[in-house]
Amino acid sequence: MTRPSRDQDIQALVPRLVELGVTRAGQGWLLGLSVRRVRRAAQGLSVGPLTQDQRTRVDLLQRICRALEPWDDARTWLARPNAADRFAERSPLELAVLFGIPALVVIDQVLTNVAASDTDGAVQELVRDLNALATDQ
Repeated sequence: MTRPSRDQDIQALVPRLVELGVTRAGQGWLLGLSVRRVRRAAQGLSVGPLTQDQRTRVDLLQRICRALEPWDDARTWLARPNAADRFAERSPLELAVLFGIPALVVIDQVLTNVAASDTDGAVQELVRDLNALATDQ
């Protein structure tokens, strides 16, 4: 069953995903929408009704984007393979495209835990240092 669209949410989300380096096709995979519907949202047009799966994806992606806002290197973090057990040597973005909602939930949980434990910006500073080391090699 479908319910009314959340056009404004998707229209606001698409540019944020572009800023994070997600291609139109990737946006479609992440949102569970066709590239045509993503393109319509980017143009400020209605994407039509959404399924429960699509609404869940929108909610999770909004939370993830909000959690990444303060990170200077969010784009790098999303695209880079991660050695943490939850990511199995894949990038968070790759996992999200491959596994959909379960991977989006994991990414959201990781970011929520980081935000909760990072009261003075230490984790963000560590991520910047690790990214700098990786680019130096």
